[in-house]
Amino acid sequence: MWLERRKGRYYAAWRDGATIRRKALYTDKKASAAKLAVMIRREARGEEGLVDTFEAHKARPILDHVKDWLDDLAAAGRDDKYIQVCNLRLNKLAEELEWKTYGDISADQVKQWRTRNAGLSNKTKNHYFGALVSFCNWMVAGKRMALNPVENIEMLPVDGYEKRPRRAYSEEELSRLLAAVPQEYKLVYLTAVFTGLRRGELEALEWGDLKLNAPVPFIQLRAQTTKARRSDTLPLRADLAEALRTARGDAQDADKVFARVPDIELHKKWLDVADIAWTDGRNRRADFHSLRTTLCTMLNKAGVNIQTAMAVMRHTDIRLTTKTYNDVRLFDTAGAVEQLPGIPAGDQIDRAEMRRTGTDDLPEPGTDGGENLGVAQGVARVTIQGQNPTRTGTIAEATKPAKDATIMGQKHGLALIDFEDGKQPMVGVEPTTPALRKPCSAIELHRRGL
Repeated sequence: MWLERRKGRYYAAWRDGATIRRKALYTDKKASAAKLAVMIRREARGEEGLVDTFEAHKARPILDHVKDWLDDLAAAGRDDKYIQVCNLRLNKLAEELEWKTYGDISADQVKQWRTRNAGLSNKTKNHYFGALVSFCNWMVAGKRMALNPVENIEMLPVDGYEKRPRRAYSEEELSRLLAAVPQEYKLVYLTAVFTGLRRGELEALEWGDLKLNAPVPFIQLRAQTTKARRSDTLPLRADLAEALRTARGDAQDADKVFARVPDIELHKKWLDVADIAWTDGRNRRADFHSLRTTLCTMLNKAGVNIQTAMAVMRHTDIRLTTKTYNDVRLFDTAGAVEQLPGIPAGDQIDRAEMRRTGTDDLPEPGTDGGENLGVAQGVARVTIQGQNPTRTGTIAEATKPAKDATIMGQKHGLALIDFEDGKQPMVGVEPTTPALRKPCSAIELHRRGL
């Protein structure tokens, strides 16, 4: 590479095979020499310089690159459905954002597109963005693009932003739903709830996929029929396997197991018959896919370990099993609290420590319903009212005889009890310190033995 002067201007000249190429610089020799030095350094580092390795790709229409990417996916063994979805997403982005070449792609455009499309869920937007990122990474790896222009954009949060949040059915609701469903569809619903198969997977299920005569009956899924494109196996309950054996009759292996899987309108119709609301108070749906949520919730309620539950649900992300497909509303949280160990009896508690927390004026523990709780005689009936169904329990109260009471509210850990003669603080729950009459430091409290 050298410097040439032609007609009053300096040029950077280099040999490309048998051809000498030139790039115009400046009329000033020192400035041109400095520019030439920069170009030589860039060429030495392999960066974009005299010979633009991306020049041939920059002018091509972006959809031509997309077609090459999709062909590469097909050659790598990706299935037709995935390739079709990627094609639709990239074409839609190119059309809406008016991309002609890949140089038109910008991070700001993509962010604005996500903001404008309020009708799409965050999960769907992430799918579009994921396809774009994969395409750009392929372009960079293939030396068609220097950098991925959208690599620093973060995925949108999904939890709490679902467009169609779902809930699980309770056992009682499932019973009513199965009673409302016509006989020809009952086996579809039972298979869905006890295997977690999605609607499309149920529609594609063939009798040859079911190994009903194995020692432990199971379903051998074909990769092309599953969402994750994996050949997973699913165990079958003995009673479900028996019902499927009876239903098969003389059907051939290639025959569909279910002639028809109910659509959303039929499902809604049977929900109405079963008196099950389509949405609950949190706007969560009770659609057909909720049967899959129901399975995950039942597995967790039954105490199945998380690894086993993930295997049954065919999840690779533990958050799907523990959160997305888990309806905590159906868990017996009150029963779980009741299983906690009891508080030691009052005479086993260091009275000096109690004085430090301001509970030194508690009466001695009584013997009527309070010996295991460390409280004085007298038990009040309490009704807890809130978002959960109303339930009644017992608490001990040190200064009142047994009578009905309602928890009215709670502030800074101090519950208020509404007795017949007015509201009184619940003794023993984050009480105030009676001996403290004016503000002072923690050191002063310690010095005074409080």
